[in-house]
Amino acid sequence: MSRRLASTRRKRAVPPGWVIPESLQSFDTSDTSEAIARGSRSLAVDETGDLVLLGGADGVAQVYSLSQSAIVQSLKCGTGAVVDGTWYGNRPVVALSSGAIKVFENGEELASFTQHAGAVTSVCMHPCGDILASVGVDKTFVLYDLQTMKPLTQQSTESGKHTRLIGIRIR
Repeated sequence: MSRRLASTRRKRAVPPGWVIPESLQSFDTSDTSEAIARGSRSLAVDETGDLVLLGGADGVAQVYSLSQSAIVQSLKCGTGAVVDGTWYGNRPVVALSSGAIKVFENGEELASFTQHAGAVTSVCMHPCGDILASVGVDKTFVLYDLQTMKPLTQQSTESGKHTRLIGIRIR
């Protein structure tokens, strides 16, 4: 942002209920653990707030329970590092550097997608809860119907700039 623009911008008030820097500084560590997933580059918390999906560089994702302070599932995802993850209800979904996306249920692989020609860089769930979106280094994004476990569409972005999806789950 240019200096001129920054100097003329009005400061916005912090919305009610948001954390302000002063209160953030007062936070204290409530728990620590040993390293859970070697080389982890992704983290996703399920809707209960108890299960954390961590992706490892070795192609193994870990599901860690905060209430139990323990790994409750190790998911062998195949070749490639786990680069991103999300939750489909109580099912972990992982994206791999090999280009695959895997959906798990009770520790077992439920579905696998290989639509991208290259690494997947990001995945997120649509607010409806049944549509998964992925984006890859092949400059495409793909939408999947997770009720039928089938791809819906794959679109080219013609740009290398769209490499990260940000999802917000609306309840």
